Amino acid sequence: MTNWLENTIREIETKMENEKSNRLIVACSGGVDSMVLLDIAQKLSDKNDWEIAVAHLNHSLRTDAKKDLEIINKFVSQKNIHILEKTVNIGKIAKENKIGIEEAGRIQRYKYFEKCLKKFSANVLLTAHHHDDQNETILMNLMRGGGVRGLSGIPKSNGQVFRPLLNVKKREIIDYANENEIPFSEDKTNAENQFLRNRVRNQLIPKMEEIFEREIDFNRTAEIFGKTSDFLHHHAEQLLERINDSGEKDKILLCLSDWKLLHSVEQFWVANKIFARFGQNLSENDFNQLQEFIQSKSHKTLQHKNFEIEIYREKIRFQKPMNTVKIYETIKEGQTVNSEWFSFLLENTEKPKEWNDNPNEEYIDLEKMKGESFLLRQWRAGDRIRPFGMEGTKSISDVLTDMKVEPSIRPRILVLADKNDIVWLCGYCLNNNYRINLYTKKIGRLKIRYDDR
Repeated sequence: MTNWLENTIREIETKMENEKSNRLIVACSGGVDSMVLLDIAQKLSDKNDWEIAVAHLNHSLRTDAKKDLEIINKFVSQKNIHILEKTVNIGKIAKENKIGIEEAGRIQRYKYFEKCLKKFSANVLLTAHHHDDQNETILMNLMRGGGVRGLSGIPKSNGQVFRPLLNVKKREIIDYANENEIPFSEDKTNAENQFLRNRVRNQLIPKMEEIFEREIDFNRTAEIFGKTSDFLHHHAEQLLERINDSGEKDKILLCLSDWKLLHSVEQFWVANKIFARFGQNLSENDFNQLQEFIQSKSHKTLQHKNFEIEIYREKIRFQKPMNTVKIYETIKEGQTVNSEWFSFLLENTEKPKEWNDNPNEEYIDLEKMKGESFLLRQWRAGDRIRPFGMEGTKSISDVLTDMKVEPSIRPRILVLADKNDIVWLCGYCLNNNYRINLYTKKIGRLKIRYDDR
């Protein structure tokens, strides 16, 4: 048994033991790399009494792609191996999302792998990425100006996905396939130079090996930068935990002063962690845009796909967009309104024996109502209210500003209106005209609860 095969077997068994799993999935295209990996995994499953499945995704990029599945079916027909297969139109998906074929294929593969892991109740999925793939990936990332993450190349392990052949050379895989008479399909497009990866494989690397008179091997490079990347991830996680003032799951709050004390490298990796928490990858353009936004101290909101960024009173807030569903509810005495993000109550009551300072609860003189019912809605520009101690009225916008209410919260603040009058800026300010006094006979108790604060 060759050294690389012994190492591969040991790594797969260790991974399965660490994951406490007896179910294994092999991502298999039908090509020589994945068929060799499937053969190794199948023999290990017999030895260790594992259940094994094949995950095959047809990209619909070749007219003869169905032959790949035929080869897989023939190989597993006499073996106790489950087959999970699906066909997608990668060309169409790439066009619709305005991305390259290779990127679209990678995204769809890993989405499919995630579904397969759940369907098969497995904790480990093997892919057949090998030494030559690693060389190509690092060279491509280097040419694109990649940093620490890019020069880390393909990770050995990424959650449940494991790549046991990453240190194995292509020729060693082919030798194994020939010696063990393993069937496999040959993708003729691999010899074509339409795609960048093929040009790197077929043209650039052979030329580099000719010039340097040695084999290209970036595994050491990947290992060094991989460890550096791991350290930076860990360091950024610790920094974010220390400077995040928010105790809420869907919100991150940083002091501008803390952010400015970080080195630009630390800022990038902390931003990377923040974006990841909201399910988004951080690009260099995203980071540059964030830095410009912070430096401008704009009171506007920077929108991203899954979250928004806001700067207010020397704080940087990252949070999921708030629900902006319009509220327009007619309110009568004795009525309760419940919503996804608030609840409101209006009920008849007696004069309170004791007053509390709870801003979310107020008492009004119902005899001062001008209409037959109230209207509960979000406040809007032009709304005015008469606060306690004022002769005239004041705009709702100015009231909120004076009370230092953060801009991100304001769109969801409600008002209770009586025809053209604002009775209550809910949770913040009661109209003095509706306050109860010694002579009030009919009293209404108002109560609001916002679920987001």
